[in-house]
Amino acid sequence: MNTITIGITGHRMLSPKQAEQIKPVIKRALENIIFIEREQDADTKFKAISPLAEGADTIFARVAIEVGIPLEIVLPFERSKYLEGFSSDKERREFEVIYNQVLKEHRRELNTLNGKEANDLFLALGVEMVNSTDYLIAIWNEKNGKGKGGTEDTVTYAMKNKKNLLLINPEEEHPRINYLHHDHKESYKAEGVVYPPETNHLASFIIRKQDEFDDDAVVYNNKYRKLWTIGFVAGLIEVLAFSLNTTLKPELPFNFILATVEFLCLMFIISLVIFGNSKALHRKYVHYRIISERLRIKRFFCELGYRIYETTVSPIYFSLKAKPEFVILDNTIKLINLSAFSYWPFEQKKEHLEKELILNQQHYHERKEVKFKKRNNLYKKIRTLLFLMVALGIMLHYVKDANEFFHHLGVHLSSFWPSFFDTHAFEEATLFVSLFIPPTIAACEALKYLYEWEKIITLSAAMSAYFSGKAQKLKRIRTEAELEDFLNSINRDMLVENLDWEKYMHDKNEVPT
Repeated sequence: MNTITIGITGHRMLSPKQAEQIKPVIKRALENIIFIEREQDADTKFKAISPLAEGADTIFARVAIEVGIPLEIVLPFERSKYLEGFSSDKERREFEVIYNQVLKEHRRELNTLNGKEANDLFLALGVEMVNSTDYLIAIWNEKNGKGKGGTEDTVTYAMKNKKNLLLINPEEEHPRINYLHHDHKESYKAEGVVYPPETNHLASFIIRKQDEFDDDAVVYNNKYRKLWTIGFVAGLIEVLAFSLNTTLKPELPFNFILATVEFLCLMFIISLVIFGNSKALHRKYVHYRIISERLRIKRFFCELGYRIYETTVSPIYFSLKAKPEFVILDNTIKLINLSAFSYWPFEQKKEHLEKELILNQQHYHERKEVKFKKRNNLYKKIRTLLFLMVALGIMLHYVKDANEFFHHLGVHLSSFWPSFFDTHAFEEATLFVSLFIPPTIAACEALKYLYEWEKIITLSAAMSAYFSGKAQKLKRIRTEAELEDFLNSINRDMLVENLDWEKYMHDKNEVPT
């Protein structure tokens, strides 16, 4: 049977207000750990370890007992000398009450103080707390410590050892649970305040990573589109050279120059298809875009302090040999559930969700639909013009041939017959139009296929309608539980939409060939 051990490190001197504020946050932190671990194994057992110093250690011990987690007490040195460091008899009495509730075999002293520096033993205690626990809760103001063996040293050691570390800053106006992942912070030894108060480290981390994946997706998409746009341009140049050579029949060396351009463009297009690596670029674009979208919505769970109920992730992750985002995305669900807590008022949560997610996405997709409709309409006008040109050229050429045929039979269809129709220039123009414009239209169709304008328009219309409906539903929500379920429903819907998009793009193998 699996047993999870939870430890505490924190400040001794807390104001009555700070002590009152952090108690419910510690309780939620313990409940979150239980929630996470029992999702994996319903039979998991738990144990809490506390040095039982006044302040954070004592509050943690009381909350652990209240939650029903068995308590173990670890002192840095002899109990009698340890109590001498307490600030008042009241604190000593509270120590004794909790200490006597714990079985003797669950109480231990790490060292003896005789002839040793107390700070060295406190440092050893911090190391022991980190090494003997699965999770460490740190009640820390995020400032540099005043001496060796303090909370900062324990936190730094925990971070270096990649411990599950839940930070609660008692100096914040509204303390929250911050899961301090070892990748979240660039420095632990900055002068003064390491991070300003009211910093949601996990939300900041997710936003930063979401931006990174979003930028990567844009880079890969631009490379993919640039690759094929260059290919289409090369194809048009090749067709242009062929059409000019066929219609004008130029003399040397111009004939050789056009043939060379035609040959080089053709070789370039063949090389592009074989060695262009466009499929890999497209796969990476789709993949990183999905990661970015999954992180985007997870930010709101962090900010509102809600848990994520559904932990299903895309099967695409298991199809890749390298998974640099696996910890960032999949473990983010665990980190969010561990740090789920917020003091925000209910109406503020609703307003934030409505403004920053629902309306933001609704207006984004509405603007996107309008923008791509304009592009698509312009493209359709250009395509129609090209169709009219080739149709007109073919029609005029047919009329000329028909007129000659009937004229040979002695039938005059019209007294008006422009002399230009009988010229070599007219023959060349109609032949050029019939040779050059159809491939041009095909290239335009390929570009349209590449840029997916019509699909984007359809998807944007559907997404704006979806978020419009969610905005109406949000107005009817009256409780925290309903709001948490509401956010989870959006998360599930977005996951399904992402997977549908990924499956469609990969099943259709949507790259030009």
